[in-house]
Amino acid sequence: MISRFFSRFIRALSALAFVALLSGCFYPEKFTLDVDFQEDGAVNLTYEGTIFSHDALTHMRVSKKTLTAQEDESMVKIAEILGKRPEFRSAKYIGNGRFQIKAQRSAHKGQLLTDMPIFGVFRDLEQNTDLVIATGMNVAPVYKPLGLSPAVVIRISLPDNAKVVSST
Repeated sequence: MISRFFSRFIRALSALAFVALLSGCFYPEKFTLDVDFQEDGAVNLTYEGTIFSHDALTHMRVSKKTLTAQEDESMVKIAEILGKRPEFRSAKYIGNGRFQIKAQRSAHKGQLLTDMPIFGVFRDLEQNTDLVIATGMNVAPVYKPLGLSPAVVIRISLPDNAKVVSST
């Protein structure tokens, strides 16, 4: 009786550990980012596309195997959890450690938006608003070992009174 309980406990603990492992870091992969700057200094970000679980892709690359049915089921549950977060409009697990999502975030003047590891909205010392997208060598440590590169479309809307200080 105790050994059966113990083995079930170990299996449940293993499943929870795997879910925790796979739900670690999410990175954007193929997406469109709409950035809408408002006249009052607020900014709205809308992200539509895929994200991937870095831990899941690393796990698959190291083990040279796809995720098991149980691991995929764990990823479906992670998608359900993501979908309940207020900034997510939708989240669906599409397989191979990837999720199709639509998310929207807003920030009032002076607030920062830094949800995704490769982009964010910041303020510089002169209180200008900067939209920063990491590219090249800045994203290579995450994407290159997995054989990936982000595919990005960025659409920026500015109010009529906006002044673009620099763009590269």
